[in-house]
Amino acid sequence: MTSQAIDRPQGVARESGDDEYLRSVESLFKSKTEWQKLVWNRVSRIRADLNAALPDGAKDPARETINELLMRAEGAADKQAKTRNLVANFRQWWYGSMSDFAWLSLHEAEALVARLESDGQSLVRARCLVEKASVLLLDKDSAVIAVKAELEGIEKAGRTDGANARKARLAEGANAPKAPCNESAHTPNGSAAHSISPPGGGESFAILVSNLSRVVQDASDERYAQSRSFRNRIIRLCITAFVFLVLTMIPIAMGVVDLWPHDGPPSELQVTIGVALFGTIGAFVTSVPSLARVQGTWNPYSLPLYQMFLKLLLGPIFAFVGILFLSSDLVPNIKSPVDFPKLLVWAVIFGAGQQAVTRFVDDRVAGLVSQDPSADPGAAAAAGGRRSSS
Repeated sequence: MTSQAIDRPQGVARESGDDEYLRSVESLFKSKTEWQKLVWNRVSRIRADLNAALPDGAKDPARETINELLMRAEGAADKQAKTRNLVANFRQWWYGSMSDFAWLSLHEAEALVARLESDGQSLVRARCLVEKASVLLLDKDSAVIAVKAELEGIEKAGRTDGANARKARLAEGANAPKAPCNESAHTPNGSAAHSISPPGGGESFAILVSNLSRVVQDASDERYAQSRSFRNRIIRLCITAFVFLVLTMIPIAMGVVDLWPHDGPPSELQVTIGVALFGTIGAFVTSVPSLARVQGTWNPYSLPLYQMFLKLLLGPIFAFVGILFLSSDLVPNIKSPVDFPKLLVWAVIFGAGQQAVTRFVDDRVAGLVSQDPSADPGAAAAAGGRRSSS
């Protein structure tokens, strides 16, 4: 990503000098979360692209629309930064309403800017979008196919024009006096040898690029929405697991369920705490490899953290169920341990058994966090649905 100049935030004046201005910018950045900083920087980049597409204050009806979209994105980020209501902040964190509104506004502004760009600018944007579309599994989408066809036509036309220009220059050089060094080479008909012109008919190349921008950004937004939805699902599972853990520990601690059917210490409370603690240790030990294999840093929702919470809550549950299973003598040749250290060892073993269930969560998290969406079964299925509908 190329760096762009940051627009002066609202309320920050430069009459007092650059030092005060920079301090004000720094304080505003500190008050914003990561997504708000990204929105701010993206607004600056889109404004720079707009100024490049419409230089010298050129008038266009789309400029007002684009500026309005950028102001909406900035307003959503600023409103979230100024919100002090805990309930409102939690709803935003859970549903992502403000951040989604900001990014949707930015993506639509980008698509409108793409319609205003020159052929050379559209060509650069098209190549970047096609590359990103390939990563997002959009190769079979009609918008991607259309732009790819145009790019292939442009490349073929460029190669043909370049070859004809070289032949013309060779013939002209053999039959005409040598031109002065300060004159540029042109084809005999006066057109530049390396000019780029989209060959396709019907829709203009800029419109095709704009449509592709919408398709790519929609797929990217969908991936973020899937990540947030899966994070919320893991949190619900964690809450449910915590409730079941409490409901399991209460009867054991009160002696209603005899987890230690032997005389003498430890007490029911000590057994309950010990089994829960060592079951958590077993869950932690087996969760380290799966968490260490997680690759990619694009995902902003800290999915591995909630993945770890779920494992640590399921570990004690598996430990309690496993110890009860041993105490029931249902399995021949395996008896309930008669001393407390052995009981705790079994708790570690059964706590580690949570990996048999949570490995499905591990696979989905690894796919969502990965830079490559093809590693995520859910993303691949969604891409398949888009292909069949296109």
